[in-house]
Amino acid sequence: MARVSGRARAAAVGVIVACFAVGAAAQPCTVTLSQTEGPYYLNLNLVRRDIKETRPGLPIGLIYQVRSATTCQPVPGAVVDVWHTDAAGTYSGIPGQGTGGQTWLRGTQVADANGIVLFDTIFPGWYPGRTTHIHLKVKINTQAVLTTQYYFPDWLPDLVYLNFDPYRARGARTVTNAQDSLWRPSLDMLVVPPYAGAIVYIP
Repeated sequence: MARVSGRARAAAVGVIVACFAVGAAAQPCTVTLSQTEGPYYLNLNLVRRDIKETRPGLPIGLIYQVRSATTCQPVPGAVVDVWHTDAAGTYSGIPGQGTGGQTWLRGTQVADANGIVLFDTIFPGWYPGRTTHIHLKVKINTQAVLTTQYYFPDWLPDLVYLNFDPYRARGARTVTNAQDSLWRPSLDMLVVPPYAGAIVYIP
């Protein structure tokens, strides 16, 4: 399970960090678990770091590093798609949710020389049946090599949903990590204070 630091006040403005390895399983790196894409992926190719648009919510930064599971080295040029719900637990671009044609909280970044991608977004909301999560898809040479979901340590959604607007209006989530059949401890993200310029990853 990833380390957690910062807690409470620092976490509210923290940076969420994760690392995933793609390719054949080999030590010292372990292939990140694949998870379902879900019904709300849209292949929009929106290359941008800031995916908030006008959605209200608690700002957070996401830092992901893509590494080869064979060599444990960064994978420059890997394309990472991210998508998640807004504070009300709704996805953009879904006509059935009344958001058709909208693109907020979706984006794509190309990994730099260190395999790093960064996104500026808001803390996701919850919806019935699932714990709080963020979807990711990794592509190399246009081919999808990993689709997965990342999660937050339980204390963080509890802190955000009960103490910050606009989340407080909906109250606590109804499903914790352990109650979500998809959640796995290895997919919990590391939470660190926002040290400017720092690149942090899960070794």
